[in-house]
Amino acid sequence: MTSTGFEIGDVVEWKKRVASGGWRLMIGKVVSVVPPGKLPVNRFFGVARGHKSYVVKVGNNHYWPRVPDLKPAPKDELEFARAMESRGK
Repeated sequence: MTSTGFEIGDVVEWKKRVASGGWRLMIGKVVSVVPPGKLPVNRFFGVARGHKSYVVKVGNNHYWPRVPDLKPAPKDELEFARAMESRGK
């Protein structure tokens, strides 16, 4: 993470609301930085955001989480994310 935000390869976490009404902790790697006013390429529909945002890969899925929800993953979670990635999950 830099003073201007996250970089490609940074491991981040955020909480995602699930259908049951609860929350799920998501941990993934930043795979794309989306400039202000742009949409991520070929992955998402919606309205472009007026600020820099990030596409995060969790397993085989890609997410475009809200930037205020993102934070650097703690060291123990970084190790977990790397282990899951090395297993192909």
